[in-house]
Amino acid sequence: MYVIVYDFGTSSVKACLFSVGSQIEIVAKSTESYGLYVLKNGGVEQDVEEW
Repeated sequence: MYVIVYDFGTSSVKACLFSVGSQIEIVAKSTESYGLYVLKNGGVEQDVEEW
């Protein structure tokens, strides 16, 4: 069986693919960064299309 896990953080998204059997092993992993956009009122947003 395989399990994929996503972690959406402040500045990047990370993904890991695990093989689950008698042991758990990482099959593949990847990280991709994305921007943070500062608004005039001091808030910060992310563009979900970049995820």
